[in-house]
Amino acid sequence: MKRRKLALLLSVLLPGLGHVVLGRCLFGVLLAFFYALCLELLLVKTFVWPFELASSYIWGCGGLAAAIWAGALGWVIVLTRVEVSAPEERREELLKEGMKLLLEEELASAEEKLRELVHLEPEDVEAYLYLGSVYEAQGEPKLARNCFKTCLNLDRKRYWKEFLDSHLKELRAAISNRSG
Repeated sequence: MKRRKLALLLSVLLPGLGHVVLGRCLFGVLLAFFYALCLELLLVKTFVWPFELASSYIWGCGGLAAAIWAGALGWVIVLTRVEVSAPEERREELLKEGMKLLLEEELASAEEKLRELVHLEPEDVEAYLYLGSVYEAQGEPKLARNCFKTCLNLDRKRYWKEFLDSHLKELRAAISNRSG
């Protein structure tokens, strides 16, 4: 999110810098160069060589500089929106796949998908909930307990509290039975 705001701010200041922040370095540098070139030609023609024909030349350079600025800013806005929406789509895809695999009892694949989701979204309550369920089904009560505790800590609305409390009690009992 910080990178997105920085890219937008820098694009307002100088076209091309937002593209550099977003990793499109060559394109960003070229945009900045052509924008600066248009401004330089505009200033030189206006103050150094003010001839009669300068009016159309000034309008041309000014218009081109404005078009480069507006186009670069618009493109950064589009790129940052795509960058923001892509992880949300990926989150939904991973969550659905993980849940489906869990229900089909393909636990290793479900664990892989849900771990990827936890890596992508470290504060996703549902990801920890279902990953804990996978570990519980695999007979890994300590890992399940850790996931459920994390889920409980992240669940600010306390939507899963009763479910998690009962599961944590069962897991504590299972862990103490294994140890004892």
